[in-house]
Amino acid sequence: TDVADATDLYGQSKHWGEITGENCLTLRTSIIGRELETSHSLVEWFLSNRGGKVKGFTEAIYSGFPTVVLAEILANIIENHLDLNGVWHVASEPISKFELLKLIRDAFDVSIEIEPYNDFQIDRSLNADKFCAATNFVSQTWREMVYKMAIDKDIYDKWREI
Repeated sequence: TDVADATDLYGQSKHWGEITGENCLTLRTSIIGRELETSHSLVEWFLSNRGGKVKGFTEAIYSGFPTVVLAEILANIIENHLDLNGVWHVASEPISKFELLKLIRDAFDVSIEIEPYNDFQIDRSLNADKFCAATNFVSQTWREMVYKMAIDKDIYDKWREI
């Protein structure tokens, strides 16, 4: 399984919550997705800027998943890998937040100007090679994942009005 190597407080705090042992499975990953009541997450914050302009961090690297895709990964683990235990990095191909926002803009067909911003640098990507080898997992492309997340955009917009 994967080892903890984070040196910052954020990464260390995540490690403190990890459970290990027989019949225990901890997946290290990150998610993006829709919200129903607030606009705090990346996707809703971005969509709330329709007609506006935002900064897209060209040097902020991400390797998580849309929640709809992580649900598919979890279903596959439950159906095919019940013996999997330990701590595993589950990650997609790394992408900059700038490129990710461009994909979200296109998938949701919204008019938002994205200004490249390179003064903020952070790489929170994970290496999922061990997980891929153990489960034969192959990540979808970011385009596929973001468009899958956008399929339900009309329903989310209606739910947010309730």
